[in-house]
This record gives sequence, C-alpha cells and structure tokens, in this order.
Amino acid sequence: MLVELSSFGVDTVRPVHDLVEPLPMSDAAYRRELAEAGWSVNVRTERDAVLGLHESRTAFFQDPENDTIRAQIQNAGRTLVLEYSVPRVLSGTVLNTQLASPVQVRDVTQQVLESVLTRVPVPRPHMFHRVESTRYRRVDVAADVAAGDARPGLIAAAGQFVVPGARKIVRTVFPGETGRVTTTQLTFRGYDKGRELENKVSRIRLDEARRAAIQEEVRLQRERGIVRLELALTPKKSSLTESDVQNARLRWSDVVESGFRGGLIVIGGLDYIRREVDSRADLSPQSRNALIAFAVRYAELGEDGMLSVMSRATFFRHKRRFLDAGLRLDDVCAYSGNIDLRPVIQQVRAAV
Repeated sequence: MLVELSSFGVDTVRPVHDLVEPLPMSDAAYRRELAEAGWSVNVRTERDAVLGLHESRTAFFQDPENDTIRAQIQNAGRTLVLEYSVPRVLSGTVLNTQLASPVQVRDVTQQVLESVLTRVPVPRPHMFHRVESTRYRRVDVAADVAAGDARPGLIAAAGQFVVPGARKIVRTVFPGETGRVTTTQLTFRGYDKGRELENKVSRIRLDEARRAAIQEEVRLQRERGIVRLELALTPKKSSLTESDVQNARLRWSDVVESGFRGGLIVIGGLDYIRREVDSRADLSPQSRNALIAFAVRYAELGEDGMLSVMSRATFFRHKRRFLDAGLRLDDVCAYSGNIDLRPVIQQVRAAV
C-alpha cells in the first residue's frame, strides 16, 4: 500500500543561547527579582569532581500566554535554554499539525529569544541582554504520513525501528497508538497524530469555538489515518547548528530509510501469525498456543503493559521464544499487507 506525505518539517526545538554578560545568579537580591518577574528559582547544593561541594542556581520560566514556551537559566547565569514547538508558536494554539520550515525555525528562534529576554530583569541600569552564540540541543523533525487503513501497521513497524549503529536501544510500544525507539543520540517515534491531539485536548481548558476547531482537525487526522514519523535529534556531546536544521530533511531520510530497511514494510498481522504458527509441524500444540497467546496479549498491552503484569524475566523469555520461532513483533497488529514508504522518503530527500 502506498502512503502519502501530508506535511514535513520541524516541530519542537531546544535552542541554547550564550549570554555575553552572565546574570548574577549568586546574588540573592537578583534571584528575588527573577522570582517577582515570574521565574521559579532553584538553589541546591551539588558535588562536582572539580568544584567540590558547591551551590547550583537555576531558574525556570513558562510563558503564561503560550505554554509551549519554556526557558531555563543555567550555567551560573551564562546560558539561556529555551524549548518550544515552532508550529505552536506560529499558530498560537495547541495545534502543531503544520510543521515548520528551516526559515520559520530561524525566525521563531529569534522571536522567542527576544520575547523571553523581556522577562529577564536587567541586573544594573543601562545593561542590555546580548547573545554571543546560538546552538540547538534538540531538533524534532517529522513527516506526517496519510496511511489510511495501514495506520496500525505503520505504528507497529515503528516500534521495531532499527537505529543504525546504536548499541543501547530502549523500546516503548503502546499498541495502535505509539511505537518509540530511544538511543543516546536520537529518538524515533511513530504515532497516531489524531489520538495524540485528542489526548492533549482532553487535558486542557478551551472555549467552545477553539475546542470545536481542534476537534474538527482531530477528525480529519483520524479520517486520513495520519501517522507522525518523528526523529528527535538530541546529541549528548555536541550541538546542532542552523545548518543542521537546514539539512535535517536529509538526516530524517537517511535514518528512516535505514530504520525501515529500505522503506518497504511487510506486515503480516495477527491473522498471519495464527496461520504461520498453526502450520508449524515442529511446534507442539502447547508451544503453538503459547506463541499465539503472547501475540494477542502483546497486541493488547504493548511492551510496557506486558512488563506491568509479569516479571521482566518472564516477559523476555516469552519474547525470545516468539522471535526464535521466526515471528516478527511488527506483525502484531490488526493490519496486514505491504506499506511502501519509499516515495515519501524520496519526496522528503528531494525537498519537493
């Protein structure tokens, strides 16, 4: 089944701005000024191999007008760290369905920086907050894919995504809703965008007009079977630049193509697993029943749910038997058939 690209671009970013003149976070009077300006100030004692026992002073701010915008003052007042969804800043709502271009990321980065700096008290008269450099600790680049009836199959496949070169991988699977794969350098998620919006809206207060508009967007997302394939770049030992943001489409294309083994996904589904297991003459009736029972329960609960109802040792023993039997976890869903992501990957890579 061919799927279609609905939208591509950047969602959440975490820019880091180095201040030319550090803020006097060691000054109790200045920390009180920050608190009066709406910042939550935290002072705690920490132990460091070089500094020994010392006090760490940080401040946190969340924009009351757009709660996607969060800020922290770190590194003894030298660094301002921001985080926000670029589409949500542009729309002024909880909707982030129109993903941002690199140019929009650049413009919003400057806009949000200037806005947050107005909330930072000036330590002394005639001082101006100046920024020395800007880099990014996180950039979420994503494609919204109209998968239609193949939505559960694409989400299931995302839970088994292969991150090239990764040594340690953490998988989190919520059947039919989210498949997430995390490494030290990046996180890949495939999830039901309509369901995610629905969950988000249920937790916030909205007037009737806004709620109706968002519910209509949720309906459209669910109707088209939109799956967001999101790559969160979070390098631990380096930072991302504006050039990395500009070329994020190439990184997304390469990682997704490799993670989905070329982009042609074959999903057998639960019916396939039943047929496959029942046809195996080398398996005893008890083994066949155990494999089918594992698949059905995994489809219902996901990895996290299974671990909540049984010990890790028991779960991984059953999982290993399932995989050793030549069965695949991305077949554990209601959809069966092929999903061809190759045209989407080519379209993103070509930036068409």
